[in-house]
Amino acid sequence: MPAGPHAVGFRVIWIDATGPGSTAPSPNRACDRRLRVLLWYPSAIVGHAVKATLATYVAATRSPPSDSSAPVGGSTVWEAADSRAFVRDSATVAQVNDFATAPLDAREIGLMLATPAMAVPRAAPARGRYHLVLLGNGLGPPFFIHWALGEYLAGRGYTVAALGGAICEEPRQLDLSGVAAISRDMNVVVKKLTALSDVDPARIGLVGWSVGGLAQAFMAVTNTNVRALVSLDGAMGYEYGRQLLDSATWIEQTHFTTPFAHLTGDATPQRVVAKSFAFYDSITRGPAYLLHFRPLSHAQFTSLGVLAAQSLKSPDPRPVTKAYAAVAQYTAWFLDAYVRGDRAAAAQLGCPWEPLNLTHADLSLERH
Repeated sequence: MPAGPHAVGFRVIWIDATGPGSTAPSPNRACDRRLRVLLWYPSAIVGHAVKATLATYVAATRSPPSDSSAPVGGSTVWEAADSRAFVRDSATVAQVNDFATAPLDAREIGLMLATPAMAVPRAAPARGRYHLVLLGNGLGPPFFIHWALGEYLAGRGYTVAALGGAICEEPRQLDLSGVAAISRDMNVVVKKLTALSDVDPARIGLVGWSVGGLAQAFMAVTNTNVRALVSLDGAMGYEYGRQLLDSATWIEQTHFTTPFAHLTGDATPQRVVAKSFAFYDSITRGPAYLLHFRPLSHAQFTSLGVLAAQSLKSPDPRPVTKAYAAVAQYTAWFLDAYVRGDRAAAAQLGCPWEPLNLTHADLSLERH
């Protein structure tokens, strides 16, 4: 995706999730509930700097809490990650193949992990205050799955956070309590990040994939500073998500006022899961958009899923790559329109085909 007007930095920070309003502590008293958060931000990079690769992000998911005390620009193990080491790591191979339509071999995974990124680890932040965007990652996937989208939005002037799990994480079920627990952790992260001097706390955006999108819908109804919710094939667009929303009695769906866009795909998924657009249909008080990007499957609404498609080379990955770039652009417009109040961006939302270089066969759109 094209670089924005800002250089991009990233770092891993740790947030204590044991305070009031956070997820209930584990029965294991020794459980460490510090949350790992990957942060992309506009940076003040001068001259040439060593940029990340996908392997850097993979390594960041394994970083110990002590990394958070390292100085800006300091050297840590995860910054010098070697993609060859992860090819031999069964956990990494499994994580990558979860997002591929067919198993990738060691050579293909090695090339994926060596993919260059735009961000510079621990780059000094640019001066100013930037709106916060929180990425929702689903139930269990690593927090680097949206790395290209995180970099893209940071390059456009947002501070972007992706939530990883706690050091000690109790297994979560795909039920109401599990989704509510994710939502509570997200609330803790937003509260901590909006207290930073370089983050504008008044207007934030949420962008969620799969179960992460559903957890963000829970979050949006209790946070008055949430000004936009973008669902990247979020669970609120599936029958199981509809059932969970219906069981959340504190959410009055017809009173949902946060500007909402649900982006979904029509490609044949690896696992067929029944869809439902009842949540979109129920929204009557706020603007709501429903878009079908026909070349994309569920996993291909993530940066990792698109890179896996490119690595397989068959079928032709170009329609997937083009559609995902359009997803990123539309997401940025939606955030610009409703978080920043940008009228030019808002004008693109209802008629995006020409600026996205897509046809009506590639993309369908409805709104209310």
